[in-house]
Amino acid sequence: DTTWQAMQFLSWLYNDSPVKDSIVTNDRWGSNVRFHHGMIYTPEYQPDKTFHDHYFEESQGMGYSYGYNRAENAWDYSSARSLILELVDIVSRGGNFLLDIGPTADGTIPPIMQERLLQIGKWLKVNGDAIYGTRPWKVNCQWSEGKHLEEAKGKDSLLLKQTLYPDPDYAVKQMFFTHKNNTLFCIMPKYPDNGKVNINQITLKKGSTITLLCTGQKLSWKNKDGDVEVMMPPYYPDKIKVADAYVLKVTDVTNAMSNIK
Repeated sequence: DTTWQAMQFLSWLYNDSPVKDSIVTNDRWGSNVRFHHGMIYTPEYQPDKTFHDHYFEESQGMGYSYGYNRAENAWDYSSARSLILELVDIVSRGGNFLLDIGPTADGTIPPIMQERLLQIGKWLKVNGDAIYGTRPWKVNCQWSEGKHLEEAKGKDSLLLKQTLYPDPDYAVKQMFFTHKNNTLFCIMPKYPDNGKVNINQITLKKGSTITLLCTGQKLSWKNKDGDVEVMMPPYYPDKIKVADAYVLKVTDVTNAMSNIK
């Protein structure tokens, strides 16, 4: 910050510049600044890092490199499902997800990266209402019973261990939450296999509707023991538009009673 005169520049930027009332700065303008100063924190390949009540943007590549790396193979790339779950998790905590792609020397986007982008776009086309323009809810996710895994081993993804591939006796994140206006979105990494799912610690009032976005179906529900029990339709692959994560859209939650303590 001494070499680049960051302090002097920021002083001018926030006091005298033409954009002083609208400028946004990140946390990359000096030594020992990351995650301490700046309007937006910018973790890299740290999707599990949480910043309470502070804006952040997680950035990472589709593989282990930001740019194109010809040494990377197919198994070095995150799957579309993994990337979608990372997007959901980050947005549920109030962050942005900056996903990097690395063109080759002639500017071509490698087919595997194109495929990932198309798959993510297909999911967002159906479920984007649960992502765009949303804000974190009172809690960002709902856990099942069991121990919470706080750290993954080796190259294992902590998020995938917490959602799709838990170790025995460990809890899973059953759904993530986002909301906007009076609508709550419950985003499930897995489709329930017992014909129903609970949205815990909330009581809905008459007039609320619950829609499964990937089919457009309005679902039956009832308040039960301080939770909302939602009756899920059978899983018919030909009716499911996208299958990487499943969104319940719950309307009229403004008048709902929250039982979250």
